[in-house]
Parts: sequence; C-alpha cells; structure tokens
Amino acid sequence: MKYHQKQKLKQKIFAVIALVIALIMVLSLLTPVFAAAPNTQTVTAVTNTDVAEPTPEQEQEKIIGGDHFVLDLQMGFDNSYIVEKVTPMTATLTNNGEAFQGEFQVKVYTYENTDSGFQKYALYSQKLELPEGATKQVSMELGLNTVRRFMEVSLVDEGGNVVFQKHVPVDALSPETVAVGVLSEQPAQVQYLAGMNLSEKTSVFFLDRDTFPESQSVMENFAVLIIDDFDTATLGDAQKKALKNWVDNGGLLVLGTGVQAQKVLSGLDFVDVSLNGTQSVSGISAPDGTALSLSAPLTVAGISAEKASVKWEANGTPLTSLMPYGGGYVLLNHFALGLAPFANMPQQTAVLKGLCSGLYDAEGENAGAEITNQLRYAANSFPSVTGNSIVVIFLAVGIYIVLAGPVMYLVLKKKDRRELGWITIPVLSVVFFGVVFLLAGRSTYHNGMISTKAIVEMEEGSSVGETQIAMAMKVPGNGDVTLESELPIPVQPQLDNGWYDGNGKAEEIDYKVTTGDGTNIVFYDNMAWETNFVSASATLELGGSVTSNVAFDGEKVVGTVTNGTSVNFMDAYLKLDYIYIPLGELPAGETMEVSYDLSTENINDRYGERMTNLVTGDDTTIWDQVQNGTITEERGYTLRREQELMEILYNWDTTEQSSWENSQITYEFFGFSDMPIFDSVKYLNGKPARENCLAMFHTVGTKDLSREKSFDLPFTVLPETTDQAVNYGVYYDNRNNFCEVNNYMDAEQEVVLQYVVGEGVRIDEIQFAFDESYRSGMYADPQVYNVKTGQWEDFVETPYAPGEDYINEERVVQFKMYLEPGVYTHAPRMRVKGGGLYA
Repeated sequence: MKYHQKQKLKQKIFAVIALVIALIMVLSLLTPVFAAAPNTQTVTAVTNTDVAEPTPEQEQEKIIGGDHFVLDLQMGFDNSYIVEKVTPMTATLTNNGEAFQGEFQVKVYTYENTDSGFQKYALYSQKLELPEGATKQVSMELGLNTVRRFMEVSLVDEGGNVVFQKHVPVDALSPETVAVGVLSEQPAQVQYLAGMNLSEKTSVFFLDRDTFPESQSVMENFAVLIIDDFDTATLGDAQKKALKNWVDNGGLLVLGTGVQAQKVLSGLDFVDVSLNGTQSVSGISAPDGTALSLSAPLTVAGISAEKASVKWEANGTPLTSLMPYGGGYVLLNHFALGLAPFANMPQQTAVLKGLCSGLYDAEGENAGAEITNQLRYAANSFPSVTGNSIVVIFLAVGIYIVLAGPVMYLVLKKKDRRELGWITIPVLSVVFFGVVFLLAGRSTYHNGMISTKAIVEMEEGSSVGETQIAMAMKVPGNGDVTLESELPIPVQPQLDNGWYDGNGKAEEIDYKVTTGDGTNIVFYDNMAWETNFVSASATLELGGSVTSNVAFDGEKVVGTVTNGTSVNFMDAYLKLDYIYIPLGELPAGETMEVSYDLSTENINDRYGERMTNLVTGDDTTIWDQVQNGTITEERGYTLRREQELMEILYNWDTTEQSSWENSQITYEFFGFSDMPIFDSVKYLNGKPARENCLAMFHTVGTKDLSREKSFDLPFTVLPETTDQAVNYGVYYDNRNNFCEVNNYMDAEQEVVLQYVVGEGVRIDEIQFAFDESYRSGMYADPQVYNVKTGQWEDFVETPYAPGEDYINEERVVQFKMYLEPGVYTHAPRMRVKGGGLYA
C-alpha cells in the first residue's frame, strides 16, 4: 500500500516538474518578445549652434603611416561644413608602400559632455583595396551635427590595425548659414559675389566641375546657386539631375547670360527658353529706380520664355526675367554677370541682392530637427504581430500539459506501469521542447522587425519630394545589431537631448556605417529587443504633383483633387483653412470630385475632435472602433499612425488662423502610402526583416480668390491677432480652434477687432456669428462700423450688404466689443461672399 502511495506521489511530483519545465521552456522563448523594454540606442548627435566658440579639441596629432600613404582630403566646401547639413568628402589616397586591403574610415563625433569630457562617435567607412604605387579616390556624404576643428581619417587593415591616421583641419559654420554657390569658368571675374550678403550669416563658395554637388542632399546646403560663363553641358548627368531637382524643390538658380547665353543654358533642359540674338542697352536704372554707374552700354541677350515674367527692364527691354519651376525659381539675367559693364559697376551686389529678395529661404529649417525626433517616436510604434504561430505554441503547451498529466497517468495506471513515468515524462518534455523550439523558430518573432515612418514634402507644382525618414528596428538576440540594405541609405544623425557621463570612459563608438553599392549599419552591445534608430533623407521623383481647385461654396466645400504623382494613396485628406476633409483612396493619375457638407460642428470643432472625426468618421475613437469590431486592429494601427504623422506637422504649424494672404486661401493635402521608401530587401543580422512602412505625402497650395468668378467663405475668417496692445489681447488658439479676446484691465474697455479682407476681390456680403458658449462678458451689444455712413451699427446675425460699405481703405472690417473688467471671451467668425476682380 505504501509502495503504491509513494508511486502516486512520485508521479504527481514528476508531473509538476514536467509542467514547470514546459513553462520555463516556453517563457524562455517568449519572454524577450513580451518583455521588450523601450530601451533605445539611437543614431544621435547634439547640435552646437554657436560656432563662434567651437569645442576645444586636441591639436593636430602626428600623422601615423605618413611614410607609406599620402592623403589629400577635401571636406565640405573650401574645407568648411554647415552644421546639420550633409557634407561631401573626397579623399585622394596614394600608397607608397605595400599593397593595402581593408577600410577607409572617418570618425564623426555625435555627442560630447562638456563637463566630463565623454564623447560618442560614429564611423563612416568604405572597403578599399590600394595596390602598391596606386592612387584612388574615395567619396562620402557625412551628416555632421557637432562643431569640430579636425576630422580624423584612418586606414584600417583586415586585421583591425590602424596603418594610417591623419587629423585634417576643418571649419564649422552655423546651421543658420545662408550658403551661396558660384559656378564659373572664370571665378576671378565674379569675385565680387563674395561680398553678396543675403543675411547676417552668408557664406559664398566658388565651385568648379569637380566640386559641384552630385546629390540632392548635398545640394540642399545652398539657398542660392549662381552660374555664369560656364558650359553646363559639361556637367555630369547626376549633377544636372541634382540641380534640376533642387530648383524643383524650392531652390533659387541665378543665371548670367548675355553673349554667353548659349553656353550657360546648353545643359539646362528644364530652363525652356528661346534665344534671339543680343543688343546694347543704355540709360539703365536699378530695379528700385535709383541711378546706376555703368561704364558702357549693357549687352543683353534676347531671351523669351512662355512662363517667365519680367523682373527688371530698361526702355522696354527685359534685363532680368523670373521663371518659376516647380517649387523654385530661375532668375534669368539677360546679361553676363562676369563681364563689364555690370561686373565693374559699384552697385552690382546690391542690384543682385534686390533681385533675389524673397525668392530663397533666408530662415533655415528650424523645425527640421524636432520633426525628425517626432518621426523617430512615431517609428517606435510597431504594429501588433499576427498571433497564429504564438497560438500554436500555446496549443502545443496545452497538449503537453494534458498528456503529461491526466492522460499519462490514466494510461500508465490502466497498464499498471506507473513506474514508467520516470522515463515517459522526461522523454515527453524533450519531444515537446523540440516542437516548441521549432514553432518559435518559425514564428514572426524569430526575425527582426523594422518600422519605417516618413514625411514627404512636395512643393506646390513640383514633381519631386524631399523626404525625412525614421527607421526603428528590433532583433530577438543580444549583442551587435547589423542592418543591411541592398540600396544606399543616406544616414543622417539627429539631435539627442540625453546626458551621458561615460562612466569614466573618454569615448565610445555609437554606430558604424559602411557605404558602397548598399549600406551596412552596425549598432553595438544591444539587449534583446532593444530599439535602434536610423534617420535618413532622400529625394523622391514622383512623376507629377497633387493639385486641387477645392473651395468653399457657402455651406459646402466643392471642387476636385488630382493625384498627378505615380504614388497610390491608400488614404487621403484635404485641409482647407482649418476644415479637414476625408477623401478616402486616391490612386495615381486619378481625379476625385469633392462635395462636402459643412456644419457648425465641424467649423467649430477643436483640433482633437477634428482629428478623431477625420480618421474614424464619427466621435468614437480608433480604439473604440477596434474594440467593437468596426475596424480591424491592423486598420486601427494604420489610422492612428496617419493621425500621428499629421499631428507632427500640425505641432509646428503656427499659421493655422484663417487669413486672406493677399486674396489667396491655402489648402493642404495629406496622402498616405505603405510603399517602402528604400524599396529593397533589408536584413537584420543576416536574416530578412519584417518591415512596416507608412509615408505621408504633404503639399501646401494656394487658390487665388481674385481670379474666381464667385466665392462664399463660411464662418471661417477670424480677426487679426495682436501682441502690441497693452490693455487687451487677441490671439488664435489653433489647438482649440477659437480666437480669444482678453480684457487685461480692471475696468470696462472697448476693443475693436480688425478683419482683413484681401485685395483684388469684390465683397457682396459679410456676416458674423458668435460661438454661443462664449457670447458673454460684454456690458453692451457689439457693433460693426459702416464706412459709407461713418456710423457704428448694432450687431445683427443677418448679412450686411453691400459688403463693400463696411470695408475701409486698408481693406479692413471693424467689429467693436464692449468688454467687462478682466473678462475672457471669443471673437466672432466672419462669413464673406463675393467674387474676384480678375476672373
């Protein structure tokens, strides 16, 4: 009896042990997945924008291997680089010793702690074979975000030995630098352009055929490019393409022509003009009318272009024409910039500066770094993994528990061979361990995962898009993480606001980028499922642009949206002033008719309500729709990410308030695609990675109301904001979608709101409407000023007509509010009905 009791007790013990073994095996396979923490290792850099006080560095060290290797390094432009831009580097190496095989490496510092002295760095490398006596050239594009005085360049052999090292002096320029590039075969003749100060921080670089950029990312260093007396047909195909895309994307190209017109225009196929000989012009005044001191008549080329407008003329002869191209401009001077009499005229730089005014970006992309950080945050949201393989694993565990428990017990009991449990339970554990291991190895979690989020900015009318990209990646194992791409990935460092003391170390490597036909990026010493980030930029050729003629028409929004690009948008949205309109799917090459009914609710909705309604179609949240089965979890993930990407741009949009902008109203288009930006297979630690990609294509356009036969803007026009008044304030809250009026005084006060009406339009009616929740805080009824009668009229909710009677010489409608002491209220919205004077 005791024997049987002991056997039963042993069987129970071994059943429990078997169950524990199974659970441990399963948990050891699955724990890395579910315990993945938001630990991150990031391609990071800290921006030091104060280049007047560069970080102290070691003086130039002694060259290692200088007897065997000779290096000529060209960094940036004239060995200067602009912080936060992509910098070109060209190294010419000569081997005077034994044959070399290994890597060419450049150390790029990405972080520095000025208190402890700890630094992080990245290595950019290329494979290199350099036979004895040979000379080779290595080119790279580096993302530089820190201020340095020297760049460390090395040759490392296959054994990891540094056989050559040199520190090359460089100069760092502020991110706010407005760079001007000058391309001429006779740079001495246009040397005066070195004094062309377009801003407080202008740098002028003289280029030649070898230093002229070949990539769009390097071309973006420049705000203005000037070409004079240069045969553009001799530029390489990559250089011509980069120049064309740069102008298309918003750049300003300034051309000097005259007797050299054919030469300068020969390689610029996007500058569509006709040449009609030359002529001499005298009696020339500056564009602003001031007299000019010309030593001789000016020789000008007869140049005509369908899309060009005359910007400067003399006696009816065009001297300078302006030609829009995509999102940028070509400023076509009909004379040579490097020849007399213009080149030796005292006012030549002032004239050129005036001609260029307003045609280039003088501010820089201040929000670019923060947008990149927010993109990185969006990329860190991975989609849920389909759970079929995980379900099978748990099913196998369940079967094992049943077999190792009651089934095994009953079978052995029936055969009276319960002592075999000592053998069958361990054997069963081994079998099911193999099954679970095999299933886990084939599960979705076995390979690494990549989440890519991108924003593609398309200038109005442009067929190219400037793209910011963030990639987040995870792998299941510990150790180094290697990302391999068959296509080049132009890696960009990004801001890191963290603080690291290095734990006593002087420096450590952050990551390594090896470039060539593809890209290889290594992150070091990772935990399982740790997140690594890569930021990149690219210029996409889209084959066309997105256009819209959608406009307000009373209580509706009507018009068309045309997708002229080669991208199929799985979801698209339109924003007119602050009204968001869902468009649905918009395939490439198709036009969509838009007819959208407006209501008081969608005009007055706050931003969060608008975004929820936009992506879900009603007041329920995305999560609610997933929970109640209205949409799938996968669809919910996509909609939430779309909303997230739109919010990234919204957070940096400070012009949300409706305004006329010289009689033009603005629209924004948002199109979404799951097309991979870098369309090639990507590997993580040698295994194909599972990639999820979502890109938002964004463009801003304008509609000129002065050329519309009629328009009827709903209650969307708000008063001008002010921060000049001492006793009251008027400002627009773009997140909560209202214009706030504050009386700062402890006494009653009259506040006159200014509603600006655009030029070139006829106003038939105006009408005002209050947000009923905030029509309070006034000790008397508001009034509207009638310019024709010179009297203030009591506010009524019906239209005021004719509308022109209420508009003064400054094209302003005045609305007076009588505010009680210290009150806060909302300004009314104005409706405007009329037509264009140039329709």
